[in-house]
Amino acid sequence: MGQFSISEVGHFYIAANNKGAPGVDGVTIDAFPERFRPLWGDIRASLATGTYQPQPVLRVEIPKPTGGTRPLGIPTVLDRLIQQATAQVLTPIFDPEFSASSFGFRPGRSAHNAVWQLREHLRQGYRIAVDIDLAKFFDTVNHDLLMTMVGRKVRDKLWSDQAYKEFRRRVRKYTGRSWFISMEYRLNKLSTYLRGWMGYFGIAEAYRDIPEIDGWIRRRVRLCCWKQWRWCRTKIRNLLRLGVQLGTSIIAGLNRNGPWAMSRRLAAQHGMTNQWLKDQGLVSVKELWVKIHYPATAR
Repeated sequence: MGQFSISEVGHFYIAANNKGAPGVDGVTIDAFPERFRPLWGDIRASLATGTYQPQPVLRVEIPKPTGGTRPLGIPTVLDRLIQQATAQVLTPIFDPEFSASSFGFRPGRSAHNAVWQLREHLRQGYRIAVDIDLAKFFDTVNHDLLMTMVGRKVRDKLWSDQAYKEFRRRVRKYTGRSWFISMEYRLNKLSTYLRGWMGYFGIAEAYRDIPEIDGWIRRRVRLCCWKQWRWCRTKIRNLLRLGVQLGTSIIAGLNRNGPWAMSRRLAAQHGMTNQWLKDQGLVSVKELWVKIHYPATAR
């Protein structure tokens, strides 16, 4: 695990061929192999589980031929390697569907090819050429929608055991009984994580486990509420406020079982309904999955 594979070395040298400057970590292309070889096992594992975090991009200003400057972002060598490896997988999938008149950043095409095609159009009698560029496209594009569109084309991503274990660990962290924060803040953090996780892994076709995951998350949140209510009278009062019958509320409020057991009892289910949890800010993994796979029918 601590060594580069043959394919990974190939990706590295393709990325290194541009002789780019180091990024924010200061690691040069020459120093990269020795620096990161001992860490490669952990890096590969983080990529497999979806927990890899790219480094910030070093921002520099470069002069324009027409005057002024334009911003340029310089990723770290490690991030360039990973970007190149990803591009080598995605390019054969997407490039064949690009326009025949598109020449930017495509294999085997260049600005010279664009000029030659323009000359051919001139010979055919056309007299107007339109140069169009989208300013700050990646600053304004809806990345959730973009990744959804990519997911419709790239269908081979599955939830590995490591990724699923990491997912459950993070959910337990956000729903931990010893995390003494408000429910509003807790649900905000949890829902943000769930949206991000589903935005990445939600393209998987497997639906079978989704309802079970949804139910488990809701039970974890009910556990947190029950733990925060703490006192018997508080539990009874809150259950009554949520519409649970008096007798059921009293029996549940006086019950000595722990929060995890009580989160599955009738009182908790009837009081903290799925709709109530949604109104508090909890997102549904099932609804997120449906929006990804059936956007036209999602409500």
